[in-house]
Amino acid sequence: CFNISTCYAMYQAAIQPRPLISRIVTIVADNKIRNVEFRIGTRLRDIPIFANHLKHERIIVGGRMAGRQLSADQGIDKRTNSLILETHVSKTPLPCIRCGACASVCPEGLLPQQLYWHSKSSSSARNMALLNELDLDQCIECACCDAVCPSHLPLTNQFHRAKLDIKQELIKQNNADIAKLRYEKRLARVADQTTRQRRGLNNKSAILKTADNSDATKKALIAKALQRTSAKKQLHKKQSGTDDNIRQNKS
Repeated sequence: CFNISTCYAMYQAAIQPRPLISRIVTIVADNKIRNVEFRIGTRLRDIPIFANHLKHERIIVGGRMAGRQLSADQGIDKRTNSLILETHVSKTPLPCIRCGACASVCPEGLLPQQLYWHSKSSSSARNMALLNELDLDQCIECACCDAVCPSHLPLTNQFHRAKLDIKQELIKQNNADIAKLRYEKRLARVADQTTRQRRGLNNKSAILKTADNSDATKKALIAKALQRTSAKKQLHKKQSGTDDNIRQNKS
């Protein structure tokens, strides 16, 4: 199903046609509910309704239970449906008393107390592994734990930030693994290229040695042929001299 703002945006895109440059947002403030159309990117500090309340109250995007708090520099985006101005801000967060009330109301059967403790430093590898074991990704951010916490701890906001930190760490780890694999492949290519070059040099040297050996063999064969030729010439001379002597004696 779609909410009315999404249906109106679909109508603008299909019928008028008009790009999504604004969003109809339901504002709950000063005990009044009103629907206002804002340009996407409008900062909260620039909205007159909230201008005088940013220092003392907090603004929640979404519902009172599953919504999250926004800062004054954040703005309206295409997913913003409602903005709630809380005039009765919760008390200052106190240390956790380990009452277990948050665990009893969690619809997913998680342990918000343990999740909150380990999510304070979610960037460390050890805490990331513990948060995965505690199934942080199963948290639906319903804010039931916030509603029953007697210490007024911002559990849901802490879980949301921890999820973002873990996501960023996973992206960094994935990029590092890709870079490592690319580097290893490059080293393998360089080693293979070096091996091929060495093989080529060895083949060339072997060819040159073979060529040198063949030249020496040819020279030896030529020398032997010349020796046989000179021996034949000398034998022919001897035979011709013997024939001449025989003829002279006959005469």
